[in-house]
Amino acid sequence: MLPQGLFEEARPVAERLREVQADTVYIWIKKAEAFSFLGDDEQVLVALAAAKKAGPEAEAGLLYHLTAVAALRQGNTALAHRHWQLALKLSPNLSQAQQNRDDLMKRVGERHAPWAFDLWNWIPQPIIRELAETAEKATRRGSSEEAVRRGLQRLVREHPEWERLVPALLDRSGPESRLMALRVAKYLDTPVLRQALMDYALGQRGPDALRWEAARLARDAGLLSASVPVRLWLGGEWKEVLLLEFDVYNEAVPSNHSSR
Repeated sequence: MLPQGLFEEARPVAERLREVQADTVYIWIKKAEAFSFLGDDEQVLVALAAAKKAGPEAEAGLLYHLTAVAALRQGNTALAHRHWQLALKLSPNLSQAQQNRDDLMKRVGERHAPWAFDLWNWIPQPIIRELAETAEKATRRGSSEEAVRRGLQRLVREHPEWERLVPALLDRSGPESRLMALRVAKYLDTPVLRQALMDYALGQRGPDALRWEAARLARDAGLLSASVPVRLWLGGEWKEVLLLEFDVYNEAVPSNHSSR
């Protein structure tokens, strides 16, 4: 897993990385990977322009995938489509590129795209397995929300890196990573993660259902109001909504109201 505070520590290194020049495509691919992790879309696009001058594109499938992600994050859907098409032409087995293209075929409010890396690129597989096993064991013990909460809180205490990683996963990772980040944020419930949930809810990344869930959790934490309209990105446009919840009962509830 990425060490706690890695993103803050990586920024100065990234600034030095901007100045590195090379005459091989491979170096620019590695630069694009680094800036993709940091969410620096502009530098990812710069890397492609420099790579084109450096040499043949035979090994640049990953680079076109990364620049497609950067382009879509900046709102340029047409450029993203073209770059994913080129990525798959150069690297037909590049699964991330194909998954992103398939995701774009969904309705606007159901899309996760774009994302550059899979879950295992962010988190080592042993920790992923441990997290899944912890949740499964907690559920088996009593199938209660509290049992799951205790199990995940114990695991997250052992890996405090989660608090710094969750905001990045919500902003620029794929379906599995976002779902895991949302669950960790829900059960760890720290001020930093409550803020991350609110920021995510008020942004445009990922499907409507996930952002609505994040908004609900932020409301429960007192960061968003249930009585004042909140501006959310839903169905591909900004909408003013009330974060209300209600229950529907099949049986009449006794009351002291008059017949009228």
